Amino acid sequence: MGTSVYPVHGGLNLVELRSLGVDPSDVLDFSASINPLGLPHGVVEAMAKVDITTYPDRQCLKLREALAAHLNVELAQILVGNGSTELIHLLARAYLSKDDRAFIFAPTFGEYEAACMKVEAAVYNFKAKEATGFHWDLDAGLSAIQEQDPRLVFLCNPNNPT
Repeated sequence: MGTSVYPVHGGLNLVELRSLGVDPSDVLDFSASINPLGLPHGVVEAMAKVDITTYPDRQCLKLREALAAHLNVELAQILVGNGSTELIHLLARAYLSKDDRAFIFAPTFGEYEAACMKVEAAVYNFKAKEATGFHWDLDAGLSAIQEQDPRLVFLCNPNNPT
């Protein structure tokens, strides 16, 4: 069975490591948001106080209400998700349709383009060049945005992987 049937995500690829003769314990994995130091003590304490035997409310109503009250914004302005990847895909689904244009300042996290492709949007990658130290020419970027007239623009700060 080919590896292409598996979803792409961060984490160690054990098949690749075995083929290279590399022990996984010798690898520091920066491909996902994994804390090599483990959970902070406060998180462990908070987890001990919550019921983890049931799924949370699918609309995260209590969390959204608390965030809206804390930030003094409308409930409809709060979007929560299970990590940044889910939120990226939710944004693409909410704002893009087939053949809409998305503009991505690249190189960046590949999930932005994957989310756009999933909804069949056209993707324009505005690429930073090695010759400029991977800094974008922002005037050229603004011109390209006006020229492309995208429905959604992904500009990340701080950026990944640069």
